[in-house]
Amino acid sequence: MMNEEKPGWKKRALDELRKLSITVIYIWVLLIAFTLHREIILANYHINYSAKFGFAFINAVILAKFMWLPSQGDQHEKSPEM
Repeated sequence: MMNEEKPGWKKRALDELRKLSITVIYIWVLLIAFTLHREIILANYHINYSAKFGFAFINAVILAKFMWLPSQGDQHEKSPEM
């Protein structure tokens, strides 16, 4: 077998950051769509609701992190059983 080199920690960190940021952006767009929908519906009933997109971003980061955590468990090498 050929000796396979593992990527360095910087490359792994950048790859994981890229994956996480794509997930965050995707969830953020979905949450913004839900927020705009809520604002439109409430405007029909003359209820003032100001959309808070920063709050949607914070929720997107939290949700993405919880979605991302289980995939990290698969990457750790298992220690040999004794």
